[in-house]
Amino acid sequence: MCSALGGTKTKKVGIDKVTYTWLSRGCGEVALSGHRT
Repeated sequence: MCSALGGTKTKKVGIDKVTYTWLSRGCGEVALSGHRT
């Protein structure tokens, strides 16, 4: 299912955790901004 949604997610990148704001357009997910926590 493809829908337009938004929110925040936390993703582990290497040894860092990055929290980023994202916006879903169609079936793709685009990270708008992020920071390491």
